[in-house]
Amino acid sequence: MQRMLVMLHMDGIHVYCIEYIFFFPPAASALNVAPPVSYNTLLVGGNGGGGGGINGSVGVSFATGGSGVLSAYGYPPISSQIDQFQSIVSRFTPSDLATSVALYTTAGDDYLHYLTLQNSGVEGIYPLTVSVGKQISSDLIRLYQLGLRKFAVTYLPPTGCLPVATKPSSYRACNDTWTANVAQPHNARVFKNVLGLRHYFANGTIVNLDLYSAFLSAQASR
Repeated sequence: MQRMLVMLHMDGIHVYCIEYIFFFPPAASALNVAPPVSYNTLLVGGNGGGGGGINGSVGVSFATGGSGVLSAYGYPPISSQIDQFQSIVSRFTPSDLATSVALYTTAGDDYLHYLTLQNSGVEGIYPLTVSVGKQISSDLIRLYQLGLRKFAVTYLPPTGCLPVATKPSSYRACNDTWTANVAQPHNARVFKNVLGLRHYFANGTIVNLDLYSAFLSAQASR
């Protein structure tokens, strides 16, 4: 059985067998575990193990730096990376997919891209959080239809603590306005949508991973 961890995030999708849950190739290298094969390598017949297929011990990476839930910075959105995953999903059995885990994480590139284009304050960004939330739900439904049954969706951490938001204070303090207008409405939307998807995913499991609270807890313990 070839179990996987399917990662969807602002840099792309990674597919790992469940035994090797290392989110980024550098982490895998540091722990002496082979990094995942890139999707582009797979297209030309490479798989880290020969034969032109998928080596279950290393997995596949669909990552695209700078990508977003929507089309941020001109890069293909995560839905395009799901297209790539779909193109090879037939190589896995229904049991492989049903026992795998999909981790969908967001970093906020859609919002940063919007603010850059609009050159305006964060107070008017709420409609975009609705669009991003809807697209996340659509992506998860599509993955469910492809056979995956276990999902985890992360919250945004406090966006007011990003360098771009803390610049006005010379990076000495988090920006509460950014957090209140970006991270908090985004997370509320994700929470609401995940509740709805639990009814849709009748024979599946979906949970939220609260990176927001985890970040605040770590910050408070410093």
